[in-house]
Amino acid sequence: MATTIEECEELCKAVEETGLKYMMAETVVYSREFLFIKEMYDKGELGKLQYLAASHPRTWTAGRAIGRR
Repeated sequence: MATTIEECEELCKAVEETGLKYMMAETVVYSREFLFIKEMYDKGELGKLQYLAASHPRTWTAGRAIGRR
């Protein structure tokens, strides 16, 4: 995956030159918070859901150091 415009351009160039396919998949559904809620739902701890909405911080523009020590 790319985190800069330059890296995105490199990916596009590699796809054009090789003819290979590129796919980026969203992995947020495997984050700890979402898995915790899914586990609660699977156990029946949330009852019958009518509607569920979720979000996560969009801090990717802050750089790779977010959340690291």
